[in-house]
Amino acid sequence: MANEDRNQKIVTLLKTLMSTSDGLSLIRDTLRSGGISTLQQVEAMTFPEVTDPVRLANAEEGVLMDTETTGVDTSKDKVIQLAMRKVKYDSQGILSVGEVFDRFRDPGMPIPAEVTRITRITDEDVKGHTIDDGEVRAFLGSAKKVICHNAGFDRKMVERNFPDAGFDKIDFDCTFAQVDWLSRGCNGRSLEQIALQAGYVYGSHNALNDINVMPYILNQDHPELGTPWSELHANSNASSILLIAENSTFAVKDHLKENGYRWSPDGQDAAGYEKSWYKILPDDPEVLAEEADFLREKIYQRDASLPAFRISGMERYSARRPVTKEVFRTAEVRTAIDVVAQKSVTQEPQGAFGF
Repeated sequence: MANEDRNQKIVTLLKTLMSTSDGLSLIRDTLRSGGISTLQQVEAMTFPEVTDPVRLANAEEGVLMDTETTGVDTSKDKVIQLAMRKVKYDSQGILSVGEVFDRFRDPGMPIPAEVTRITRITDEDVKGHTIDDGEVRAFLGSAKKVICHNAGFDRKMVERNFPDAGFDKIDFDCTFAQVDWLSRGCNGRSLEQIALQAGYVYGSHNALNDINVMPYILNQDHPELGTPWSELHANSNASSILLIAENSTFAVKDHLKENGYRWSPDGQDAAGYEKSWYKILPDDPEVLAEEADFLREKIYQRDASLPAFRISGMERYSARRPVTKEVFRTAEVRTAIDVVAQKSVTQEPQGAFGF
């Protein structure tokens, strides 16, 4: 009986400690000193909301989003689950999580066995279910942006599957592409791996579970880099350039790949330029000048004029062609000083690349 009483007291103490962040830290530190690490199950957690009135006064509304689909071809595969969650945020982190939208959708075809194996979504789960563009649009409401962990995939899927939902009229951010996870000590960029290294486990490969873990990992503070959210937010506001290495030869493909260019066979990621190498660059004079040198010396062995597009948040990660096309002329950006000097030149659409 004495042992039962003691064990019950231990359980009560642990539950009390687990109810506060300081208590959880104490448990983790104590276990860690004994060589034991701990993981938190996200489904059993309550997100710690920020109550600071100053931060709340500056908060904006966004939507976390993820999809499960019949495959990975954004030009033909179909969404079978769409999950969204409203959040309030400022420049430093997510302040609170809110309303959830989580629906299945019948694709009108059998779900591939491999997809069911990964997602555990069956034909029976989605049978007869639909998602109306209007209800999606209503849920997005006045949100300033949509945040995905793989926006390059998810945005293309939702814009094609829900063409009247308004996804083409809202900014998108990507926690996969816009956060330097390697500098934060992560060995990979998959959501599962990032969550695990942050100390969280969850039922992955389900759209709702995937977005539910995101606030926890995005609010993890780093002593030097701040939160992943702060990095995402800063990169969201930075202007970017989509550059197409048009007519580059097969012989230089390795140089392009090593320098961060990616291949677009169908042009979806390259503003419609099929079978082209492309790269997204920050709109920074020194970076653009270095890129001009690389292209001149390694790729074309001469000065070149290349298609370039300024990318806004409403176009970022979409298969739609960006609105403003310009020309990136390597001869005009030989040095960063030359670039800065061109700042005062008035930009005309379809004209020379203005800096």
